Amino acid sequence: MVGVYANAPTKYRALAILGAESASDSCLKLFTSLKGNIMNKDQVKGTAKDMAGKVQEAAGKVIDSKEQQAKGLKKQAEGTAQKGYGDAKEVAKDARDSVKASVKSHS
Repeated sequence: MVGVYANAPTKYRALAILGAESASDSCLKLFTSLKGNIMNKDQVKGTAKDMAGKVQEAAGKVIDSKEQQAKGLKKQAEGTAQKGYGDAKEVAKDARDSVKASVKSHS
């Protein structure tokens, strides 16, 4: 990632590095979550929104924009909430499937 931005102005190189680090952490969380499980739409969209918010917040820090930092934090909160909703849907689905299996095995 850094090699691609080698000729860019310093603040943009820093932005690329900060954004890549935040995004890579979130990608690691996403792929760790995917290991053995398929995420639902809300979990995926929430994680993606959280990643985008981290990049936006980092960009705001690099260019010294409180507005962009705040927008990034807001996007992170929205992403966390959406992922939480997706997590709750998965818990409900797992409970439903468990009840179905239990009823089926006792029939």
